[in-house]
Amino acid sequence: MNVYAKKGEKISVTEETIKNGSETDRRRAEKYLTVGKIYTVDSIVVMAWCSKVFIKEVPKLPFNTVLFKHQEPEISKEEAK
Repeated sequence: MNVYAKKGEKISVTEETIKNGSETDRRRAEKYLTVGKIYTVDSIVVMAWCSKVFIKEVPKLPFNTVLFKHQEPEISKEEAK
């Protein structure tokens, strides 16, 4: 995912991304996140060695950004014209 994603942007966990990060990252993801579910970025903290994302659906609990994939916004038929 983009570590500079803005608040409100959508991200998801995939079968591939849930295998990323440290053992602690993976355990937390398996406990609190669902593969295929779409989550909403609340904030991101970019650090020297890793970045953490806070999501609205699981407040106050940071997750390693490597666990997520950016979700492209859905385009309505009207916008596609």
